[in-house]
Amino acid sequence: MKSASPTFLSIRQVLKYLVAPPEDELENLLKLFKTRTLETGEYFVRSGDQSIELGFVNSGLLRFFYQTDDGKEFNKSFITENQFAAAYSAFLTRLPARFSIQAMDKSHLLTCDLASVVNLFDQHRCWEKLGRLLAEQLYIKKETREAEFLLDDAETRYLNFQTNYPGLEHRLTQYHVASYLGITPVMLSRIRRR
Repeated sequence: MKSASPTFLSIRQVLKYLVAPPEDELENLLKLFKTRTLETGEYFVRSGDQSIELGFVNSGLLRFFYQTDDGKEFNKSFITENQFAAAYSAFLTRLPARFSIQAMDKSHLLTCDLASVVNLFDQHRCWEKLGRLLAEQLYIKKETREAEFLLDDAETRYLNFQTNYPGLEHRLTQYHVASYLGITPVMLSRIRRR
């Protein structure tokens, strides 16, 4: 049983916590996944790609970011261990991804075809529940991020970053933290000194 290996332990625990699937349903899902390693700087999804994969981060760190035509980057989000990663809106709309997903350090993922997971939504209600829960989490995350940019000052956004991503700051360069906050690295230095 492939999914009983240590490689699949974290995803099993996350899925059991989120939706408590019957064991046979859990096996049906996990057999769709394969292991994939991304080296630092390697892309899981590139802007302009048709997104077809779902990833689960066993270890490592991914960033979601937008890049302008002149090469300027804006970090949208970070995904750490025991979280899912996908350009889900690109999958749903059948349009190319508008952002990239890149490994910030060596990352070990479990990946599968996103369409295969979506097809399971009709097979058992636990998978439909999983899809709903993940969509709800993304919606809340997006709404919270929008409110931070519209209502909060840079220092408050920084404090929220520390709360929402505990321990992550030491894994990122100042440039990437500043990009996520929508400020310059110099401004971030000033905020940190306060």
